[in-house]
Amino acid sequence: MRAALAAAREDTAGMDAASTADPRSRFRTLPAGIRLEDTVESHDPLPPADPTMGRDPDQDFLLRNAG
Repeated sequence: MRAALAAAREDTAGMDAASTADPRSRFRTLPAGIRLEDTVESHDPLPPADPTMGRDPDQDFLLRNAG
């Protein structure tokens, strides 16, 4: 992973000098891709939250409008 970061820094170091002359030159080529092996999971996946938060909207409607 450190090798990939070092290579990315070298790529951007050369681009800094070129980007001052012509700002559009930065966007002529894509940066080097990141391998899947170099990525890190940022957080543990959790189940999605209950959108009704445990409430029954049909029951709430019935109780609110029953009287």
